[in-house]
Amino acid sequence: MTTVVFVNNIKCGGCENQITSTLDQIKGIGNTVVFAQEGKVTFEFSNEEARAEALAKLDKMGYPLITKENRLSDQAKSLVSCAIGRIKK
Repeated sequence: MTTVVFVNNIKCGGCENQITSTLDQIKGIGNTVVFAQEGKVTFEFSNEEARAEALAKLDKMGYPLITKENRLSDQAKSLVSCAIGRIKK
């Protein structure tokens, strides 16, 4: 199954890279595509547990769903994730 979610704090290719590489490491998640300008993340998941784990991982990295509060701590975490993604790129 495929899901589309919209998240806060995606700014650039570094964010895209970090989100893609992190989510694709989760068992049951694949084909992650991130659209920074839209704040959109799509991925395939094999079961609801994998989907829930991916959403929790996004939140932990500083990319909460747009329906959740975008705290200052989320924004700071996303900057760190972005920097790591730029280094890996």
